Amino acid sequence: MPFFFLLLFFFFVVSSGTIQITKGEKSSPRRGRPKLRENEACGCEIGVEEYDAHAETDWWDTRKKLPFSSAKEALEKMSFNNSVLVMMTNAGEVDLLDNYLCSLRLVGLNKYIVFATDERAMKHLEYRGYNAVDGTNIINDNAKKKEGGEEEEEEEEKKKKTENKLSSKDAEFGRKAWKRLTQAKLKIVEFVLKSGYDTFLTDVDIVAFHNFMPELIKTSEKNLWLRDGQEVNTGFYFMRKKSSNLNLLEAAFQRIKETHGSHDDQKVINAIMKSSQRNFLPTPDYANGCFMKTDAGRAAVASGHVKAVHVNCAQSKVVKHKIMCRRALWFCRHPPSSAHLAHSETSGCVKPEQHAQNRIENRDRELVV
Repeated sequence: MPFFFLLLFFFFVVSSGTIQITKGEKSSPRRGRPKLRENEACGCEIGVEEYDAHAETDWWDTRKKLPFSSAKEALEKMSFNNSVLVMMTNAGEVDLLDNYLCSLRLVGLNKYIVFATDERAMKHLEYRGYNAVDGTNIINDNAKKKEGGEEEEEEEEKKKKTENKLSSKDAEFGRKAWKRLTQAKLKIVEFVLKSGYDTFLTDVDIVAFHNFMPELIKTSEKNLWLRDGQEVNTGFYFMRKKSSNLNLLEAAFQRIKETHGSHDDQKVINAIMKSSQRNFLPTPDYANGCFMKTDAGRAAVASGHVKAVHVNCAQSKVVKHKIMCRRALWFCRHPPSSAHLAHSETSGCVKPEQHAQNRIENRDRELVV
């Protein structure tokens, strides 16, 4: 009889929902765990560990990689001729990074470094097998020491880290969280330059149709910037390790301080940059999202005349998904999570195979000429 009442009591507790006392405590560290490997998240035609997909080159490493012991070791291993391709992401934009890195592998580039801005992002990147390092200390300057060589007090460091913590979610264009993320890129670039490397910094909403690194790093001793109207675009640029560039960054940090962080990195850089420093990459070879909205931009991509596209000029990630899917810029086999919004057919995105065929035909015509 007591056993019957015990069962009855247990049934009442479960059905009433009081068993949910564990929710949000020990049973839910799931949000912090990585969910998918690259083949599950993206399913790229060339996987991360397919090192034999291309022959060994300056920008394709056929050797299996080991985890980096530090950011400086990563720079040393992933650079060529003192130049390195660098990007930065939070957890909310890892799917855009998946697509970008897939496009890079397809054109023969697997040497790069991704700086993670939060713990969740780092877990995702490590789980996928990407060349990733934790960028939080660099961005927050937590590695600095007090005079006399003593480490910052633990409580003070924790407080500073909390105050400076960047959003791990996809941040909408123009919002404060988005501006702070853009400003963090300047810290990453400063770190790479001070480590002794020329830096090619790109956002993760990029699609590559061509391995642009060999061509662009030897083009000029000057900086190279993607054009955005009459301004430079800070989502795709090459900066040399020169004192003038470190001075430019220092002026940018001062400007951010003076404006209380109210301006994004592009607005800051364009405000302090001299006109003589604006050395633009050629259009349509290197196109931005605003150009992509024009008939000329769409025609350039469709005909295979574009080497890389920055899918900016969009208010949110959902809009970027829409543009990428409709314009055949999504290289992952698996469509983005919002593909049902991005494409009329819920089965997926328009595939970019035709772009590749058009590029081959254009190259053959140029060789004949």
